[in-house]
Amino acid sequence: MLGKFAQYTALRAVFLIVVCLLPAAMWYLFLVTRKASLLNEFLANLDRLGLLRQAKSEDKASRGRRIQSYLQKFEAIYGDLPPDIHADVLKDRLGQYSREDAGGVATLTTATVPVMLSTVLIALGWFVTLPPYEADALIDTRPGVQALTLTGTPVQLAFLGAYFFSLQMLFRRYVLKDLGGSAYVAVSIRIILAVIGTWILMVVGGLDEKYLLVAGFVFGVFPRVIWQIVASISRRQQGSLYRA
Repeated sequence: MLGKFAQYTALRAVFLIVVCLLPAAMWYLFLVTRKASLLNEFLANLDRLGLLRQAKSEDKASRGRRIQSYLQKFEAIYGDLPPDIHADVLKDRLGQYSREDAGGVATLTTATVPVMLSTVLIALGWFVTLPPYEADALIDTRPGVQALTLTGTPVQLAFLGAYFFSLQMLFRRYVLKDLGGSAYVAVSIRIILAVIGTWILMVVGGLDEKYLLVAGFVFGVFPRVIWQIVASISRRQQGSLYRA
């Protein structure tokens, strides 16, 4: 019996670790694999626009401060750059920088707080959806199946809908090289709106249990739909009160 419980706990723990850390790991992988190409593209665009050249009415010190501000904006999003790159850009000696030239992954960028916040919300949602410990797993004859069995409440399905959409959105922005802190802010907002909206719908009532479960998942994917349904239910209830 203890062996079945250990198998159940191990399977569920591994699954929870993967799904909770996957979005944050995607951001880390994005910085590791895309930073150099984004830097080369960023510098090429600045050079093509003529922003790296010294203007006629601009002295050398002013040009240096202006170029440093460009590089600092890049560093705020994707992490610090080595001093050699700063020197090359200031001396107008642009090269094709590799992953090693662009430096490692910074521990603090403008995306750090959004990534951490979304990871906390995702972990909280998964721990509510699939609690790491359930006593009934001790008597189950198939712990592998039981480990990933979902009880299914409207709030849990709302979170799963939000996670379902968010994971696709993050991957799409990863492929398009547009993954940033704003994407993780959107993930957090979607989870919060989906949960709050489902709570409101449960309080307002007007849907059967099975439809409420489906609605919870749909609201996670499309949070704006819930306000249309709540408004429709409210108008219907108000109409019945007036007729009474």
